[in-house]
Amino acid sequence: VESLRANTDERQELKIAKVAITNVLLWTFTWTPYATITMIGCFGNAMLVSPMVSMIPVVLAKTGSCMNPVVFAFSHPRYRSELARIMPSLGIGKASGKGANENGEATSANTKI
Repeated sequence: VESLRANTDERQELKIAKVAITNVLLWTFTWTPYATITMIGCFGNAMLVSPMVSMIPVVLAKTGSCMNPVVFAFSHPRYRSELARIMPSLGIGKASGKGANENGEATSANTKI
C-alpha cells in the first residue's frame, strides 16, 4: 500500500511541476516582447518604436494574466473529463473507454455490476 501511495504522490508532484513550468514559460513568452520594446524605447533608437509597435506587446503581456487560470483549468481532471464529454471531437479523452465520474475518479465503460 505504501508503494502505491508513493507512486500516486510522485504522479501528483509531476503534474504540479508540469503546470508550474507551463505557467512560467507562458509568463516568459508573454512578457519578453514587452520588455524588449521597453528597453529599445529607453536605451536604443526610440524612433523604431511606433505607437502600433508598442501596443502589440502590451496586449500580449495583458493576455498572459488570462492564461494562468486557463492552464489550471485544463490541468484539472474533472474539467478535462467534462470538456471531453461535451466536445468529444477535441480528442481529450482516452481511447480505452475510461473516463471520470463527478468526483474526478477514474471509471471504466466495461465495468460489470
